[in-house]
Amino acid sequence: MTYGKDGILKENPKDILIKTAYTHDIDGSELLKFGLHKADQAWALALYKAGVIPNDKIKILLQGLLDLEKQDFILNPEFGDIYNSKSVALQNIIGDVEGYIHTGRPRREAINIGYLISLKIEIEKLYLVLIDLSKTFLALSKKFSDAIMPDLTYLHHAQPTVFGHYVLTFLFPLFRDMEKLQLAYKHINSSPSGSGSVNGTSIPIDREYLKKLLSFSLITLHTRDAMWQVDTPIEVISILSSIMTNLNRLSDELQIFNTQEFSLIKLPDSLCRASVIMPQKQNPYPLTYFRGVASEILGKSASYSAYGKIPSGNPDSRTFVYVDILKSIKKVTGAISLLNVTLQDISFNREVAYERVKNSFLYATDIAEWLTIHKNIPYKEAHKVVGAVIRDMQEKNIKPSDIKSEFFEKYINVPLDTKTLKKLIEPKNIVKSRTSLGGANDLENIWDEISEKINNFISNYDIMETNMNYLKSEINYVMED
Repeated sequence: MTYGKDGILKENPKDILIKTAYTHDIDGSELLKFGLHKADQAWALALYKAGVIPNDKIKILLQGLLDLEKQDFILNPEFGDIYNSKSVALQNIIGDVEGYIHTGRPRREAINIGYLISLKIEIEKLYLVLIDLSKTFLALSKKFSDAIMPDLTYLHHAQPTVFGHYVLTFLFPLFRDMEKLQLAYKHINSSPSGSGSVNGTSIPIDREYLKKLLSFSLITLHTRDAMWQVDTPIEVISILSSIMTNLNRLSDELQIFNTQEFSLIKLPDSLCRASVIMPQKQNPYPLTYFRGVASEILGKSASYSAYGKIPSGNPDSRTFVYVDILKSIKKVTGAISLLNVTLQDISFNREVAYERVKNSFLYATDIAEWLTIHKNIPYKEAHKVVGAVIRDMQEKNIKPSDIKSEFFEKYINVPLDTKTLKKLIEPKNIVKSRTSLGGANDLENIWDEISEKINNFISNYDIMETNMNYLKSEINYVMED
């Protein structure tokens, strides 16, 4: 059976069409069921309000829709897609009364609404997970605010920092992505219901009523735009790509820190996977899994744009995206939840990290700046002097901690006393000197800013949460009337 059989179509679909295109349209569309149920229930109420469905039929139709939501229905590619599968199942329950639900509305609109409702819900879940991750970053920063470590550029030792400052590197871009997600949600939270096929409908449908029933905040005004939006999935996948790119940098760096060569962090056994052949291995599998998900999401950005660039009015701009974007958000949400737990449970090797700093030339910048500020040596010259001293020490295999003031006499004629030099090379003093706004010794100020942002994101969720309370109340009113 297919929609239009014995009308415009004389024949049932060929097997090859069912096994390819129709099977594709059905695959994974269980994710659209919840939203499609709500779209149909709201449409029945709107048609009844418009005088299209008679009083003696509306209760039959609504009851059938409610029963079908409870008992579910089988997705059968022989019928073409989820819309047709549901149509057949509903007709089996209530007979010809089912036919009213198709009045003035293309399948595209119904599936669009099902997709948008499901998309809103998945974004809400992701948003909550990102809030939880933000809290974890803040807690981690406070826990390791005094854990001195070497900061790295090019994976080479750069300057001393603390692990509590380092981890916040990844929180602020996350905040920017959350703000983008809020804007994307606003774009998605707009009702296309009542648009007709492309240019509106002659039926006196109350689109404001439909918006309220379906828990949307806005109405997509232009009916053709409402039916063929391709920019919103591109927007969402771009945000997912940005989130995963940022967090994957952290995941990859943690995997490096977890190596025997670095030995800066350790994952608990419960978050490791043993090697089958090498008994000594504790593989940090959550970190590699996260990278895999990130790679998968990054690969989708180009394909979503490719789907969107086709001429408007073609279904492949939607049928290849509807389910995929929902699955992608679910996978990203799960991967971030895993990363969140990993961050909560990692241990940081303070002793090793501190020794790495003590045994490196991470004090070089501070000595050069001291020479500029206190001895009036231009920084370019001071930079050259300190670099030359360190080169001499390296060639003579002198440990960084054994630097002496006399090493500088070869290059400058100004005194650098031993007491001052000892203070300059002490890692704790270097970190304490970073008092500029946002620096490693300005964490309390940064924490206050973070707490405020997190509270704002939590407050915003209150206006994001999708509920169908008005739809439920309207159904109850009509059914009890």
